[in-house]
Amino acid sequence: MLKNSGVSAYKAARSSRPRPGKDYQQAIGDPRYCDREVATVIGKVLHSAAANAFHNNGIESEELFVSACYADEGTTLKRWRPRARGRATRIRKRTCHVTVIVSHACPRRS
Repeated sequence: MLKNSGVSAYKAARSSRPRPGKDYQQAIGDPRYCDREVATVIGKVLHSAAANAFHNNGIESEELFVSACYADEGTTLKRWRPRARGRATRIRKRTCHVTVIVSHACPRRS
C-alpha cells in the first residue's frame, strides 16, 4: 500500500493497473509498457507486495496472484494562486492511496 501518492485517484484508476486474477509474472510486465507516470508507481507497489509476501510468509513470486488493485482518494493539499485585482483562486493538489493485494491462490480458480 502506498499512501499520499502525488497523482490523483482518477488518473491512477484509469492507468493500466494489474487486473485481479493475473499471476505476478504477467502483472509485473504490464506497467513497464504504459507511458503514464502512475504506472511506474503501481509497478513499485506490486513489487513491494511480492517482496512482503516472500519475506513475511515465504511465498515465492511464481506462486503469487493479484487479488485486488485499487486507488482510493487521499488527502487534498489546498494552495492559493494569486489572481487579478487582489483576488485568489484555490488550487487543489489531489493525492491517492494505491493498494495492491497479492495472494497465494488465484481468486478465480479457488
